[in-house]
Amino acid sequence: MKINISILGALALAVGASAKCVHTRIPRPSTTSSTSSTSSTTATSSISSTTDTTDTTDTTDTTDTTDTTDTSNNSTSNVLYKGKGFGTYYYDVEQLQACGADFTTQNVGNVMCGWDSLKTLNDIDSNNLVAMNSLLLKTAEGRAKYCGKRIIVTVDGVKSDIPFFVGDGCERCARGDETQWQSGGAAGLDFSFSTLNKLSPLACQDGHVAVEYEIVDETLYHFDTN
Repeated sequence: MKINISILGALALAVGASAKCVHTRIPRPSTTSSTSSTSSTTATSSISSTTDTTDTTDTTDTTDTTDTTDTSNNSTSNVLYKGKGFGTYYYDVEQLQACGADFTTQNVGNVMCGWDSLKTLNDIDSNNLVAMNSLLLKTAEGRAKYCGKRIIVTVDGVKSDIPFFVGDGCERCARGDETQWQSGGAAGLDFSFSTLNKLSPLACQDGHVAVEYEIVDETLYHFDTN
């Protein structure tokens, strides 16, 4: 009986040990079978298809993102200054007499953007020159930043296609309010009579026009600002 029990015990231990080994090795045979089996090949093919679809989607998304970024960068980096106020007139190199005024003397005045070269309005010979807040042009840095740059002017919600550019300083524009007109000081811009008259038919009658504007980083006239 002892011998039988021992034999049975030994068998039991052998069975127990064998069970533990089988449990430990279960993942390995399964992995090997899956890899070599037909079903595994099918699964691998499915993964490849999914990956291809994902790649196509990613390409489309990348294109959309690039377009959005480019549009955003252009609109933000081009604007140097923006404001609103009132547009007035002070010269005209084409109509020397207009709206009861004679611009002959005014046209021979030096412009702030020609600070060193002593250029006059007649020298520049363009009615598209605009005078802006003179305080911003009293330094060499300010003149280098703004002089000759394009000004996009809006009147009554309509953007003008006239290629205005910064060329002079306006003392009246350097002080006062942007919503209430005062002849002694009101924010805004100073134009030639001809171009202000194009912006509004009431330019002569009222003497001033409500305007909004943006100065953008586009050079329309080259001044020597050094």
